[in-house]
Amino acid sequence: MLSAIVAAIVFLLILVIGHELGHFLMAKLMGVTVLEFGFGFPPKIVSKRFKGTEYSLNTLPFGGFVRIYGEKEALRPEPGVEPGTTLVSFKDLSAPKQVLIAVAGIIMNLLIAWVALSVVFMIGTPSTVVVTAVEPNSPAAAAKIMPGDEILNFNSPNAFNTFIDKNLGHQISFEVNRDSKQIDIEVSPRSNPPAGEGHLGVVLAGAGIAKENVFSSIVDGAKLTAETTALVGMALWELLAGLATGHWGVLAGVTGPVGIVSIVGQATTQGIPYLLYLLSLISVNLAIINIVPFPALDGGRIIMIGIEKVFGRKIEPKIEAWINGIGMLLLLFLMVLITIRDIGRLL
Repeated sequence: MLSAIVAAIVFLLILVIGHELGHFLMAKLMGVTVLEFGFGFPPKIVSKRFKGTEYSLNTLPFGGFVRIYGEKEALRPEPGVEPGTTLVSFKDLSAPKQVLIAVAGIIMNLLIAWVALSVVFMIGTPSTVVVTAVEPNSPAAAAKIMPGDEILNFNSPNAFNTFIDKNLGHQISFEVNRDSKQIDIEVSPRSNPPAGEGHLGVVLAGAGIAKENVFSSIVDGAKLTAETTALVGMALWELLAGLATGHWGVLAGVTGPVGIVSIVGQATTQGIPYLLYLLSLISVNLAIINIVPFPALDGGRIIMIGIEKVFGRKIEPKIEAWINGIGMLLLLFLMVLITIRDIGRLL
């Protein structure tokens, strides 16, 4: 459990700090004053000011933050800023440049996913055999083999089928990996199965990624990132559509921090490639969620920029702060509910 918690914290640091680093770098590129880039959350442990930006190390190691002058608060003198320093406000930029800063964190999360998946293709994963379906009333069903079981010690479906063919009518035993647990299976393959069902009554698929060169890995990493982004986007759309129509059951598939720790814990037992794949998946999810036009998210920031552009006037900082505050409270409330449910599942 301790290794899972440590791995989950590392994941969070990479994803959240990476996201905030995207905002930070784009703001710097646009010439906006970045007041602070924080590692972790206050209270502050130590800080150092360099070229107009305060870099701080904080007590709570659950991510990070970036403060861009004029983005979320009223323009006012900042303590610690050298006298005579020219402060360039986020609000002084054109709408397209503001949008670029707002989406930079999303882009960074997609880049993290791309890098992680590219490394997975460079490393490769072992070839395995996975059960994708089990026929009812078959020897496999009687032996309680389940879809998703990974058959150990066989590197292809053909190798496993050859093993079965040599032992028709005899009891055999092998191991499967199910939810990171090794389970012994004892079963007798039938000699005359119903048409289309096979001797054991399972549908098998080969799994694993062959090791690739650097160029192919980068290309395939980009393709898989795009495919994963599309799938996560569709899943989020279905989730939001379900909530909008009152189907609260769609939240059953949503996982919070506690659930993520459990999933990361399972991945740590399977090796680096699986951890990297999980990192890419969570990073894509974070990117897609932040696109949602909801207060306190990057999508909400983009909507406010659009409103200011359409009406030709800036939203009052106090009003914007209230809107973002309410949005954050709603998100935290939802996170608390999901966390309570995840803890209940573990008990």
